Amino acid sequence: QGLRPTIPKNVHPKLADLLLHCWKQNPAERPEFSEITSVLRDFLKEVFLYDPISFSFIAMASKNLE
Repeated sequence: QGLRPTIPKNVHPKLADLLLHCWKQNPAERPEFSEITSVLRDFLKEVFLYDPISFSFIAMASKNLE
């Protein structure tokens, strides 16, 4: 039926944009998995700090998480 959930206003714009692209009506217009992972990787680098010692992500300043 083409229904999609509403994206909450507090969702980061880059994630909201990715969701909209993934939800395109025409499957041929949706991003491939490699593009999705690339966008998510870039997003994580922007919003979180990667700690190579613990192999984990650490939240940066709250201004990026609003």
